[in-house]
Amino acid sequence: MAAMAGALVLLSLACGGAEAASRNQISLSALDGGVPRFISGSNGKKAIAAALKGDFQKARSAAGRSRTARLLVEWFYLQKRPQEAGFKRIVNFLGEHPGWPRSQTLRKNAEALLLRGNYPSGTVISYFKSYAPLSGAGKAALALAYVKAGNKDRARHWTRHAWHYSPMSKT
Repeated sequence: MAAMAGALVLLSLACGGAEAASRNQISLSALDGGVPRFISGSNGKKAIAAALKGDFQKARSAAGRSRTARLLVEWFYLQKRPQEAGFKRIVNFLGEHPGWPRSQTLRKNAEALLLRGNYPSGTVISYFKSYAPLSGAGKAALALAYVKAGNKDRARHWTRHAWHYSPMSKT
């Protein structure tokens, strides 16, 4: 809930100033890292509004051919429904759109999926060579991958690190 509220503030759905409002656009000027600056027209606005409500079928339909709207709908989807999206889709988005806001949220979602899934140890270890673990789930997933790979020293290191430095949930 707080994540979506933060995204709502960033997106400034109330329109981003007089110039953007006069062109019927949603300002994204507060966002950095290559995120498109504007969503034009009512369809883009409808797509984002539907995504904020979690209606991704409607959001994708409303986004139509607008690349900007489709990317933002995907960005919301990966944050709100990571289990449906899956690990590979999240990682692909991170790789294709470095610097987008809330990338740490996406990475934590990917880490949780790695811990819950039955991924080959090579996949898990390779992911964490690109992205250092952020969460207890990520550290635990990496430790388990090292166990599967037969590297007890690295497994022990990451188990200790997860235990001592990361909050862990009951799940």
